[in-house]
Amino acid sequence: MTFKKFAIYPLLVLLSALLYALILQIQTHFWGNVLIPHEHTFLAGKNNGDPLQFMWFLNWWTYAVEHHLNPLYSNFLWHPTNLSMLWVTSTPLLSFLTWSIQKADGILFTYNLLTVLSPILAATTAFILSFFLTRKWLPAFLGGFFFGFSPYEFENLLVGDVNLSFVFLLPLLVLFALIAPHARRTSNIFLAFLLGVLLSAEFLISTEVFAIFILFSFFSMIVFYTTYKEGKLLVPVFKRAVAGLLVSALILSPLIPSLIHGSVYGGGKVMNTYDAGNDLLSLVIPSSDQLLSFIGDPRSSFTKQLGIGYLGIPAILITLVYASRGWKDRQVQFLTYLMASFVIFSLGATLHLFGLCLSPMPWTIAKHLPLIDYAIPFRFILYFWLVFSVVVAYWLANLSLRSFHDVKRLGLVLLAILLLWPKPLPQNKIIDRPIFSQKIACDLLAPGKTLLSFPWGIAGTIDYDQIVAQMCFKAPEGYYGAVPVPFNKWPLNYLLVQDHYKEVSPIIFHQYLSNFDVGLIVVSKTTKNKNDLEALLTSAGFEKKPDIREDPSVEIFMPPQNFIYKKLSPSEMTSIANYRKTTLRQSVIADNRKKLRKVVEKLGFSSDQRFQSIYTWLLSHHILK
Repeated sequence: MTFKKFAIYPLLVLLSALLYALILQIQTHFWGNVLIPHEHTFLAGKNNGDPLQFMWFLNWWTYAVEHHLNPLYSNFLWHPTNLSMLWVTSTPLLSFLTWSIQKADGILFTYNLLTVLSPILAATTAFILSFFLTRKWLPAFLGGFFFGFSPYEFENLLVGDVNLSFVFLLPLLVLFALIAPHARRTSNIFLAFLLGVLLSAEFLISTEVFAIFILFSFFSMIVFYTTYKEGKLLVPVFKRAVAGLLVSALILSPLIPSLIHGSVYGGGKVMNTYDAGNDLLSLVIPSSDQLLSFIGDPRSSFTKQLGIGYLGIPAILITLVYASRGWKDRQVQFLTYLMASFVIFSLGATLHLFGLCLSPMPWTIAKHLPLIDYAIPFRFILYFWLVFSVVVAYWLANLSLRSFHDVKRLGLVLLAILLLWPKPLPQNKIIDRPIFSQKIACDLLAPGKTLLSFPWGIAGTIDYDQIVAQMCFKAPEGYYGAVPVPFNKWPLNYLLVQDHYKEVSPIIFHQYLSNFDVGLIVVSKTTKNKNDLEALLTSAGFEKKPDIREDPSVEIFMPPQNFIYKKLSPSEMTSIANYRKTTLRQSVIADNRKKLRKVVEKLGFSSDQRFQSIYTWLLSHHILK
């Protein structure tokens, strides 16, 4: 290979990356937004709790190292529980890689930069994989687009799940596995080591993506063997995969004790796997986040995961045409089997249609697998797009604009891109409240006491406020996805985060404040049902203090001097936990009735008697839980 021929590859990669950046610029700046929001004011995407959570994680690792704390555990949120940072979506690698950027430009700028880079890097590495397979620039470029700008990528970018949107390593991992049969012995050793390094890097970005990628990699090997009926090509790939896993285990070995120490979820999960699959309709109905969506927001009527699961009719047609016209080719069979499998897995353990559970699905087996049962099935659609990007590159590899048939193929691909095109990336203004930025709250807080903020938990900004205050206080609340022990035993979490303060027992809330040494409560004046909250705080023994001159946007409540802090005994905690189970069961039943009523009314049944009979039938047949 001549030097000129070798040098052209990095140039093509750079050109593709720049074009992907231009596409993202068009999706944001062209519609009145900017590629990177104003560094210290605006947040890229929706402010639904996740972005502030990831900013806290980015800040935590560097803060802990700077202050000589063990970064693997933290009790700054959900105090005093010492939570393992490896059991949450803490992205330590991204935190350390952006250390200098955090110091120079702040945590908000750092988060926005990572948000913008994730689709560009994902599309670029998918282009590298497709170009390696086809040696054609345009087909590989279009294929890379489908992976980097898929609904999966954009939805995670939109809601701020950096650990899930930073998936640019996956195409590289596949690429190094594909090189295995063609590599020399010395090259194989180096590539196995490099594979182990990349796997370790993926683990330090997202443990969920790491685990599911390994599971689906071995599943793909099984599909490959059953398709090709031979193992000669598979043996070197399998050997390298095992060698890479061993290297990764060696690199990550210092973290194993923290992993074994225990799960943050305390026996619970972020989401029940039975309810975490894509609705069947989500494959063809665009969400309100697509530019050409023809409906308002269908997710609210039957599923919350519709945006991620959307494939679009053109993408489905491409898959069907590719499979039907080349089915005699084993490679076509292999890729089709993989795409179909990943779509089926993404539907979850139970098939959903219009929000109703219809029948068990293959992913039901996952509930018996350790750790894997924590995975969220609707996210598996990511692996469909990874395979689909390769399929598009193959499908257009011999493209000729002189052929009308090829022009139709290109047109179908462009139509698929058009239907996947998202709406403008929203911006949300983030305000540094003076009570935290000037550390006024920390000056008011007595030594050894904690701070509570309202809105509460995911509905509030306690994690960002803690960053702004330079971690000068600890809080018995937070947002890590799931509520950890012992907080998940209290019957307050759901009511507080939903602003249902009237339904909170003042006695139990008083015990909550006492048990976790709350010495200061900060209430935003924009809090919903603020009058009910003030009544609850007063009845729990806290007193309202005069407004703070430096920050008129908040009100503060503090305990009187004679406030008695009484810790609960184990038997008292058990009784509270039993009360929580009863109230939670009642709230779940009420929520299910609301969801079903919406579906029944859409079908034209509005009679309460008809509704009750349908609801009872679904319960008796275990379709609705």
